[in-house]
Amino acid sequence: MASKGKAPKLTKFADIVGGRIEFQIQGRVINLWTTPDRFNAAEVGSIHMILLDSQVLSSR
Repeated sequence: MASKGKAPKLTKFADIVGGRIEFQIQGRVINLWTTPDRFNAAEVGSIHMILLDSQVLSSR
């Protein structure tokens, strides 16, 4: 939960580790696609994204 009046602490993509389930990240989606459900091809089974870290964005 974010503190009132303060920006949340952002987690860099490189610092994401297993075992934690809650992160505050900032980045840009540079590619997005779906794959069909393996039991019902008419439904979306997964959504995949390639994300660009905000640290890379700010260094440009």
